[in-house]
Amino acid sequence: MNLDQNPAGLERLALARRLKLMNETKIKKFLVAVVDDEKRMRICELLQKANDPALIIQAKDGHEADIKLANALPHVVLLETNLPRVTGLKIAEWLILSKKEERVGIILISAIPEKEHFVDEVIANRVQFLEDPLNEAKLNETVKRAFDFSAGVQRPDVEPKKVEVGEILIREGEKGESVYLLIKGKLVAYQTRDGHDNELGHIGAGEFVGEMAFINGEPRSANVKALETSELIEIPNDLMDQILFKKPQWMKALMKTLSLRIKAANAFKG
Repeated sequence: MNLDQNPAGLERLALARRLKLMNETKIKKFLVAVVDDEKRMRICELLQKANDPALIIQAKDGHEADIKLANALPHVVLLETNLPRVTGLKIAEWLILSKKEERVGIILISAIPEKEHFVDEVIANRVQFLEDPLNEAKLNETVKRAFDFSAGVQRPDVEPKKVEVGEILIREGEKGESVYLLIKGKLVAYQTRDGHDNELGHIGAGEFVGEMAFINGEPRSANVKALETSELIEIPNDLMDQILFKKPQWMKALMKTLSLRIKAANAFKG
């Protein structure tokens, strides 16, 4: 068939030319595969806003996404996991297995699954899960990490933090931006009422700090300061789910911390 008579062929040729131009000018390239037209367009608008100039290729089902990926690979793909015809999970598996040498960041539009999936790829930041792609801040942060992977940039997910004796780590009423895991030292949680500090309890190595603001989304409920020089790991809230998925032992530490909090609350009531 003559190419001029084949709309699909013309579309592929035009796409190939655009991709060649984008490669030459280093413009960021996306593929967004989402079923709902309105949702897909809104995601594209947010991506364009944060990454202008960018080339954003769209697909409304997995088969269409598969064809467009076969023609040329973008830097980052955003895939609904339950795409019709070919699922987003299948496409992600194809990218991981057949494109090992290609650094394509994969964002799966889904909550982090309870069953372990793509564990090695999540640890390497090749695959990320994003439950709400219409949340602009979370979308931008997730895309940034995906581009870091695509560019071969390794950024730490967590940061070490040190607090000296008497230094306040958390202040009551502030917005909680991070959760901390205490590695060494001792902290105390307290509330200030009528000019008096009412001690709520001590925090030891292996416990999380500031987890309640992450869980309930409310401001900090207490002050926390160091009783000893203490070393912690700081985990941004928006990475907490991802980190716990990567590090099951930290999930156990979080469960232990919550159990201790419940016991302390019950003892206080008694």
